Amino acid sequence: HAAIIDFGGFLGIGTRKIAVDWRALNFAPAGKPGSITLDLTRNQVRLAPEYKRGEPVVVVGAAGAERTMPSSEVAAPER
Repeated sequence: HAAIIDFGGFLGIGTRKIAVDWRALNFAPAGKPGSITLDLTRNQVRLAPEYKRGEPVVVVGAAGAERTMPSSEVAAPER
């Protein structure tokens, strides 16, 4: 499973989406709602291929490994 995240830009301008392995996400404990961190370096995020709906998806994992999956298998929001 993967999550599609937006990063970069300012006020929604210049952002891009990448696919991140679900296991690379760290959800905040109950005392700190709304906080999610990634087990990825800034460079891994910066170099990750952009997610494009309908195209094969490259998923970046916590260990830096990338894998490709059909776009239908990624949990992406409908927009």
